[in-house]
Amino acid sequence: MPTTKGTEEERKIALYTSMLRIRLFEERIVELYPAQEMKCPVHLCIGQEAIASGVAANLKRDDYLFSNHRGHGHYLAKGGAMRPLMAEFYGREVDERISTLTSMIQPTLTLAVGLMVGFIALSIIMPMYDLMGAIREP
Repeated sequence: MPTTKGTEEERKIALYTSMLRIRLFEERIVELYPAQEMKCPVHLCIGQEAIASGVAANLKRDDYLFSNHRGHGHYLAKGGAMRPLMAEFYGREVDERISTLTSMIQPTLTLAVGLMVGFIALSIIMPMYDLMGAIREP
């Protein structure tokens, strides 16, 4: 996850590393998707890596992030693992912290994918869910 701490050079390197990580992941999806083995449509965020990395650099680890159907970059910029995300595209479960196609939940990250109704519901429900102690750091 990029950060706003450190020297200017360290911040630039962290942001560049985050953007490159997202781009390489997305380019791998471009290579693999034509095989038609992925179980869901994929909406790439190529060209939007700087937005995701810049936003993530200004968030705290326990901040929630609500995104849209191009949320892979936000998830990765916030420190999400590549392997479980890729597994989800194939309909496989590698990590119980990541649910199915409509949302990806990690202890400090929520990506709301899809309709505005889902976004509103999650923006109300997730903080309540967290207050009940259902989301815990590993």
